[in-house]
Amino acid sequence: MARECTRVLGPGGYGGVQVSPPADSLSRDYISADAPIEHPWWEVYQPVDYTLAGRIGTEDQFKQMVTACRSAGVKVYVDTSRWRYFRAPPARARSSPSPARATS
Repeated sequence: MARECTRVLGPGGYGGVQVSPPADSLSRDYISADAPIEHPWWEVYQPVDYTLAGRIGTEDQFKQMVTACRSAGVKVYVDTSRWRYFRAPPARARSSPSPARATS
């Protein structure tokens, strides 16, 4: 994506690009009747962790891509799938309910 921003999108006058969720996500290793493609597009919307170390790249690679795109005048819009876990989120990612506020 960084190369596309600097060679194509920026020079072409594009103002922004939307990227898939960068978090580590589901990666199927089979084909089924309801999903005849081994790696369908929706896999990246099935996060399994919040770490930026999935098949899309590492956190450092993501930062470099954003820096390159911004330098080329291209904003980066990140699509997210927050709280949509393929499996239960780790305890550190779960939110606890806010304490009730007293009213007068």
